[in-house]
Amino acid sequence: SSLASTPSLPLKFFSAWFCPYAQRAWIALELHKIPYELIEALSLQESDYSSPYEKNEELLRLNPKGLVPTLKIPKTDLDRKNVEDFLVVIESMDCVEYINQHLANTTIATTDGKKRNSINDQSKEFYS
Repeated sequence: SSLASTPSLPLKFFSAWFCPYAQRAWIALELHKIPYELIEALSLQESDYSSPYEKNEELLRLNPKGLVPTLKIPKTDLDRKNVEDFLVVIESMDCVEYINQHLANTTIATTDGKKRNSINDQSKEFYS
């Protein structure tokens, strides 16, 4: 199933413009033309020097560490009329993998599970 065709229920994408990890998920969303609401979740905090960023309150409820990227994806009933709940996906490679496997109408990744796991392992090692 794909939420890409349900613009009335866009996912929320919690990001920070300067974060290369969040940019991975942003590229996947844009590549697949998936509708989303961009929430710039980190802003510079000038008054409190103990923490350089003020973090979005909704982001902190979804992901207590307040890390980006974070996706908040609505779950719907079969008729796509009622939002019952939502799924939270964190970590950049997990966001990209979820987008490719569950939201995109096409994939840029292999569908062979063994190859996909190998590619994911290599990507995580490369970007760690």
